[in-house]
Amino acid sequence: ARFEAAAPGRAAAGPWWSAFRDPTLDQLIAAGQARNLDVLQAIAAIEAARANVSGADAADLPQLSGTVKGTRGNTSGAGVTEARSGALAVGWTADLFGANRADRAAASARLDAAYASADVARLVMEGAIAQAYAELRYQQASIALTRKSLESRRKSLELTRAQVDSGAAGRLELLQAEQLVAEGEAKLPCYETGFDQALVRLATLTAQPVSALRPQLSRGAGQPRPRFKASVGVPADVLRARPDVRLAERNYAAAVYDIGVAKAAFYPSVTLSGSVTPTHLRGSGAIRYWAVGPALDLPIFTGGANRAKLRGAEARAVQAKLAWEKAVLTAIDEVESALAAYNRD
Repeated sequence: ARFEAAAPGRAAAGPWWSAFRDPTLDQLIAAGQARNLDVLQAIAAIEAARANVSGADAADLPQLSGTVKGTRGNTSGAGVTEARSGALAVGWTADLFGANRADRAAASARLDAAYASADVARLVMEGAIAQAYAELRYQQASIALTRKSLESRRKSLELTRAQVDSGAAGRLELLQAEQLVAEGEAKLPCYETGFDQALVRLATLTAQPVSALRPQLSRGAGQPRPRFKASVGVPADVLRARPDVRLAERNYAAAVYDIGVAKAAFYPSVTLSGSVTPTHLRGSGAIRYWAVGPALDLPIFTGGANRAKLRGAEARAVQAKLAWEKAVLTAIDEVESALAAYNRD
């Protein structure tokens, strides 16, 4: 989101929460970005997705492997013999029907989805910290106001009692004054509980102990208020920028590419392979074995396994499409509701 000052043509730089100009809030969100477990988990998922992309890219390259071994023994009864051998093998599978291309595209889409998932985790964390911080300051202000009100009410109660003792006030006035004091005393624990709950929530979001945050946040501060006016822009652009919508769309794309991988399993695959194996026999010289040639793999009968995989991939694509549509509808609902609430406020 962007924030604009009340004066036209002036824009605020920085993330959305900088509009509150609250250093404590800035510190809490910075701590969440560095230590929040949901964010760290999403970042780890990005690394896993990158590894999958590298693995998919490697499928198009020739595969080279080598082995070395040595043996010593009496295998024929003619005496002890020693042998040393090494082998070098190379293989390459031609991507004739696009299985590797589809696999690479699916891995790339899942990497995009992992990035979007991390953006979702960050936004959720930032919003949750801001909301919990605002709630904590509200409860803190309510505690201060209630204690100040209680002090005034107790003084009024003492005056009323003195008036009742002198006959200047009746029993009803005394009961009303006692009721006001009791109401204030009953509200105070609720506000204190709300403060502790918001404090625990902030500690969880920033992965810190409550004892580390309490001294800093127990000091009173004003309720956070934005110093800039939000510039929403075109609602459709807001929808496109939402990471949850991008996440659902990329998951849908990956599921569609998986259908291509499943379809390619119905067609033949061609593999070109070769190997060289030099062997040295003690007392008998060296022997070199080599072989090279193509191999054609025909999926003649698989017991319905390939067809079942294809049906599963198509079903998962339908599920991903429905999840994407739901994400779009949810985004529209949230954006429209937020705009309505913002305009009224």
